[in-house]
Amino acid sequence: MGRRGRKKQFWLTEQQAEDLAEKAKRACMTETDLIRLLLRGYVPPERPGTEFFKDMNRISEFAERLQTLSAVTSGVDAQKLLSSEAEAWRSFRLEMERKYLMPERRKSEWQ
Repeated sequence: MGRRGRKKQFWLTEQQAEDLAEKAKRACMTETDLIRLLLRGYVPPERPGTEFFKDMNRISEFAERLQTLSAVTSGVDAQKLLSSEAEAWRSFRLEMERKYLMPERRKSEWQ
């Protein structure tokens, strides 16, 4: 992203300001970041609940345990199997993060 050298200032009604603040809070970002994201054609998802993050941490723990097991296992085939399983868990975790946390690109005629 280039250097930001242009300042834009605009006025909102009280209700619009509250809406902007609430939407930024739900997306876990600043109001300015939310506006920049929207201008690029993305709509951020709302932050998932705490259960989502607990589950993501559990997935990471599974992958770490598998990685540890592969390091102490003596058979080459067993090490390869455990390493590939750990990588599969990591890939699954990344896929879930993309699905629930990444902004969605929206096509719009005015962009």
